[in-house]
Amino acid sequence: TLAQKLGALKKEQARIALLIKEANLKIKDIGKQLVTKQDTIKRTEHKLQTLEQQISDMLQTMYRVRDKGWVEVLFSVGDFSLFFSKLADIEHITQRVFVLAKETSATKKTLEGERKDLATKKDKQQHFLSIQTLQNVALTTKQEEQKRLLQETKGKEDQYQSLLANSKKRAQEIRSRLYELLGVAQQITFGEAAKIATWVGQQTGVRTALLLAVL
Repeated sequence: TLAQKLGALKKEQARIALLIKEANLKIKDIGKQLVTKQDTIKRTEHKLQTLEQQISDMLQTMYRVRDKGWVEVLFSVGDFSLFFSKLADIEHITQRVFVLAKETSATKKTLEGERKDLATKKDKQQHFLSIQTLQNVALTTKQEEQKRLLQETKGKEDQYQSLLANSKKRAQEIRSRLYELLGVAQQITFGEAAKIATWVGQQTGVRTALLLAVL
């Protein structure tokens, strides 16, 4: 009935509206995650820059000592205890450079992983935006269908039933063409159609199932 049809359309509209609401919530949630992830990436990049600067400063100190020469350092210090203290400092710097290098490498890997994660989240957000667009189109289509139905029937059940009857009549006309193709004047059962298709298949070599599928 018209009332049932309109009720079904309203239910479908409500269902699509819920899907759109769900997509909106997911997009909003992913948006928050993106902001958090971008902040994390900025902090990681800053840490990486700090580590690289520390390594650069330490390497420059080591190169200055190497270019100066140990003998020159010894005579400039003039004290064996102070000289060996400087040697210990250089050793400490060397170990620290090694530790910083490892930490820098680990930080770069972390940064790469965070950037990949960010790209994945952006893809998900785009995916839900696409779904939301399709759902909006579907909702608009259902609303237009309801509007068209009400305009055609003006809310009257008898007019709707008349439209329904015309659709059924057109469907019956299409089905009747099958019987014309088979050369019969009245409707036949599926079993009778299968017998005819079997006979034609025997005459032509075409499989019965294919003939029935075409019909």
